[in-house]
Amino acid sequence: FAGSVASLTETLPLAVYAQLDVDFNSAVAVSILLLAISGGVLLVAKLPPLWSPAAPSSTTSGW
Repeated sequence: FAGSVASLTETLPLAVYAQLDVDFNSAVAVSILLLAISGGVLLVAKLPPLWSPAAPSSTTSGW
């Protein structure tokens, strides 16, 4: 495949593509793994705003 050296630089999308002809169930399992990783990354990316400290209230502005 383009950009990969056999058994050295194989990425997960290339592994899925290669497994489609050999073992369909394995390809599906790797695809589900990719979806889970993607979902986890998106979830973690959305969590930091929940952890940020609250903005100072207007009653402590000193006016």
